[in-house]
Amino acid sequence: SGGDARIRGIEIDAGYRTGGLSFNLGASYNDAKLSKDYCFDQSSATCDPADLLAPKGTQLPITAKFKGNAVARYDFPVGGNDGHFQIAGVYEGKRRSDLRTIENGIQGNLPAYTAVDASTGISNKSWSLEFYVRNLFDKRGVVGNSIQCVETVCGDPDGDTAIGGKIYYYMIQPRTMGIKFGTKF
Repeated sequence: SGGDARIRGIEIDAGYRTGGLSFNLGASYNDAKLSKDYCFDQSSATCDPADLLAPKGTQLPITAKFKGNAVARYDFPVGGNDGHFQIAGVYEGKRRSDLRTIENGIQGNLPAYTAVDASTGISNKSWSLEFYVRNLFDKRGVVGNSIQCVETVCGDPDGDTAIGGKIYYYMIQPRTMGIKFGTKF
């Protein structure tokens, strides 16, 4: 258990369309913090400083203060078919990797990142064809991390090994291009 926490925030979604052009935006602000000290012995009424794992006010892990996304799409006629071009972006703010202070110091925070996708295609009532690029600028966004064993051993906080800590990072999908074809029957 991670102790008591308080999460306050706001989310917003907005959309606008005129003719074949549409814009959609979404954003959230999350103030997610511990509302009391997180201690090794959660059953005790008080926390001995030696048992303190994370102080009151520590940001909750994996929760960015700000997230946002935007999509712009243009739909247009192509002969007797429907064409489109779309570009979308997502932003994920900096996040803690672990609630506990020492362990987060070893593993480090997860950095903010922005990724952009693009697609263009053509369709009609019976088929569709689309070319897409995910992560257009090939950003190396980190969505999470882990360690093989206890952070204070495998994280090598004292620099006892020649190779340092072994922390594994989970990345967003690298730039990926593809073609999608669909048919209705």
